[in-house]
Amino acid sequence: MIFAQPALALGEMSDSTFLAYVGALAFSGLLLLIVAALPGQSVGARLLSVVIALAMLGYAFYLFFIFDGGEVRIFFYVFIVPVLVVINAIKAFAARRKAKQEAAAAVPQQAAFGGGAAPQGYQAQGFQAPEYQGQGYQGQGYQAQGQPQQPNQ
Repeated sequence: MIFAQPALALGEMSDSTFLAYVGALAFSGLLLLIVAALPGQSVGARLLSVVIALAMLGYAFYLFFIFDGGEVRIFFYVFIVPVLVVINAIKAFAARRKAKQEAAAAVPQQAAFGGGAAPQGYQAQGFQAPEYQGQGYQGQGYQAQGQPQQPNQ
């Protein structure tokens, strides 16, 4: 006979309910591990998810393999925490995706062959025309590139 002790009541638990609780613990723990491995969450959120997941998996392992009767504590937040973590992961993923889209929209489109203005803080990458070292057409005030202007006399 297995006694369950939830937060508010003390009662007897059937074997099928016990196995369902152990299965739910294991499922919740695995779900939290998967969510912790997904990108988009901070390191602290991932670490918290891993710690809670290992606690759930450890308790499920204990109940299934080591426990041999007596009193079982049922933690209802075991089923609430994974739902909240999944919701948080979805929000973080959506925020990360939106930030990427906004960043892509903020970069101005470059003209063909590297022309156009670069975003602030970046240098434009393109081809520069080679400097002409010869004599330019000097008859009408034009000077070859790279040579100093001579005042007209």
